[in-house]
Amino acid sequence: FNVGATTRRTVFDQNGVASDGQQVFGVLRHFNFLNQNEIQTFNELNIAGVYAQADFDYDNFLYLTLAGRNDWVSNFSKENRSQFYPSASLSFIPTAAIDGLKSENVLNYLKIRGGIGVSANFDVLTSAYPVVDVLVLDTQDVQDGSGQNIVTNTTGTRLGNPNLQPETLEEIEIGIESRWWNNRITLDASLYQRKTNDLILDRPLDPATGFTVTATNIGEIESEGVEIDLGVNWFRGNEEGAFDWTTNFNFTAYETTVTDLGLDTDQVVYSGFSNLGNAAIEGEPLGALFGSKIATDASGNYIIGADGNFVQDPNDGIIGDPNPDWVANMRNSISYKNFTLGFQWNWTQGGDVYSSTIST
Repeated sequence: FNVGATTRRTVFDQNGVASDGQQVFGVLRHFNFLNQNEIQTFNELNIAGVYAQADFDYDNFLYLTLAGRNDWVSNFSKENRSQFYPSASLSFIPTAAIDGLKSENVLNYLKIRGGIGVSANFDVLTSAYPVVDVLVLDTQDVQDGSGQNIVTNTTGTRLGNPNLQPETLEEIEIGIESRWWNNRITLDASLYQRKTNDLILDRPLDPATGFTVTATNIGEIESEGVEIDLGVNWFRGNEEGAFDWTTNFNFTAYETTVTDLGLDTDQVVYSGFSNLGNAAIEGEPLGALFGSKIATDASGNYIIGADGNFVQDPNDGIIGDPNPDWVANMRNSISYKNFTLGFQWNWTQGGDVYSSTIST
């Protein structure tokens, strides 16, 4: 059993000058530019946490772990700064519990495991202070009629959201870990179901409000996936410096679906151009490509107009899914004496890409 506490303080302090309007080509010094603009940014983040963990085992083949953690973060509203997340895991080792199951020439080790847990994310990557409207002091932002600078505060285009909450991630996972044939082959496999609540996204706003974007929570996203790791030791010398060759294969496949936005709309375009781009749409994969599309008939065939060109559908819709069907990679490590060679292949199957420069 152990308990503890952690604290983390992050400070970002930027000071600099940006210049434009080069006078003499090739002289990259600020005095050689027509305009100079000072850059000064400062923000800080504090996270404090406490945790506890208890480990239990029975006869070296059954293990139980219970844990809990609570964090407090400084850049959320007071009522939303605290987040508690528990976890539990259970593992069973049949090769230690069942006599005769373990064999040096066949099955060397087998573990069956399962776990459930909750974690939290406080990071808002696009804003250091997402819950408040930020004033900007810029002595060169506004000039009077004679061109003199007016020292004043201006509000940014981001609207603070005092109701913003940290996003939480609930996950259930089951899997196996195994070693075979004198530990020359390792095979691990996992199945998981993951639920994200209150995912933090930037939501575009009508510029008529005086703002263009605000950080918001969307209701619920569910993911299901499988991950398989296979390791093979093709050659293994018995002496130090002998020839050794190991290959590791990894395969991952998952599906992520937006099940509930929890907002007054059924879709949020959070990345792209205006109201077109990657979107969170109820019932669709997270990040689905939303945009203009070609009109189709009842059979799904594209409609061609009298001028020979495709007819554009008057309604925007989903035009693709950027998420891959599966991802695989193979890593190799070959060593002999003091020399080691490593190389890797990666393969991504599926996933649509929108290109504004290359289109068909």
